[in-house]
Amino acid sequence: MFGQNNDYQIHNFVAGDVIFKEGEEQKNLIVVKSGNIACVKLVKERLIPVGFYAGEGVLGEEGVLSEDNTCLYSAVALSDVKVIQVPRRDIHRVLGESNEWVQNVLKDMSHKIGNTMKVLADHRIVDDRFNGNRIFTTEEESLIRKVL
Repeated sequence: MFGQNNDYQIHNFVAGDVIFKEGEEQKNLIVVKSGNIACVKLVKERLIPVGFYAGEGVLGEEGVLSEDNTCLYSAVALSDVKVIQVPRRDIHRVLGESNEWVQNVLKDMSHKIGNTMKVLADHRIVDDRFNGNRIFTTEEESLIRKVL
């Protein structure tokens, strides 16, 4: 899905590892190669799932592209996970080589995604389509609460 990515190393995580945490600096774009990851927001002591990833995918793009480069949610490994971490500076270097309108479109999309995610979490709206049509198991929720 994401090519060879020969310039970057594979990083391994195990169940319970926090890949990144809501509110912290989003240092990397995360290219998920394998494993299961829960993405959650913590709103008034309640975990709001904003995505589950099984297999390949990309995480953290909205934080990497935003002006304040803040993680909008936490990502926690639910199993053995392999990812490639692409540093924010590399993403911005590539974007810097593109037309200004491309940069503006991506920043605008990032801003809109962040606002939408905030509204959904603030109103505790959970849509199964964002979660791969699955819900937290009691064990997963307990694991996530323990590490966050």
